[in-house]
Amino acid sequence: MTEYDLFVKCIPMIAEMVIICRKLNQQDYEDFKCEAIKAAPESVKEFIGKVLTVIDKYTKLIED
Repeated sequence: MTEYDLFVKCIPMIAEMVIICRKLNQQDYEDFKCEAIKAAPESVKEFIGKVLTVIDKYTKLIED
């Protein structure tokens, strides 16, 4: 499975995470991102970072 395939498979979870993250204040959101990276196994940290980038973009787009 490619990274793209995995990302497509995870779209529903990522969308749910966007909804949840929109409800957090900025500090709680930053804490969530740090914990997500810390908790991720080394083998998926890069992928998690990309997912968090997508979440950042979509939470900001919705706020505007």
